[in-house]
Amino acid sequence: KPIVLKVTGGKGGGGTVITAHAKELIDAFEEINSLSKNYFEVLSDSFNEQIIDDADDEPVFSRLNGTICDKKNINTNFEIAIELKSGQILTSIESEKFVTEKCLDIEDEVHFLIESNNIVLTKNQIDNSARNILKGFVVKINDDGINSNITINCGGEDIIHSKITSSSCKKLNISMGDTLYAQFKAYNITIL
Repeated sequence: KPIVLKVTGGKGGGGTVITAHAKELIDAFEEINSLSKNYFEVLSDSFNEQIIDDADDEPVFSRLNGTICDKKNINTNFEIAIELKSGQILTSIESEKFVTEKCLDIEDEVHFLIESNNIVLTKNQIDNSARNILKGFVVKINDDGINSNITINCGGEDIIHSKITSSSCKKLNISMGDTLYAQFKAYNITIL
């Protein structure tokens, strides 16, 4: 549908005007923009709450940082390799626009989040579609009978939190000190 219409000349000359469809698009953009801002405010609030890390609260996100060690432009996206303090390397897929706006480059330090619900735990390293695998050992288990919140130390101050069902925790027989593999997709990394 057209978003502008030509207006033929007259006393003041011609010009263009926006259509009703264009006004709908503008309203839709403003609504989406507002929702996006609200989402990031909630995300930021949640993130800030996790920094406080009250003993009874379970983290919704894992907060990590690392250094960009490789960056490949593929079509309109970038594949970004991030080396953690532990020496383990993660991959994030980001849009070309995002990378350009953030001026992300090799040797830049980045902070990022991974939602606890997006992390799958295994006792053995297995092939699957998850691009990222972090190896670590269990330092905390909080099980309420429905959910198990597992905290894993991956070395070098790299701590990751995973929320799985209690039945999955029992099935895997997860105990304190166990070596686990935390797996998640490249799209699950949110660079701040």
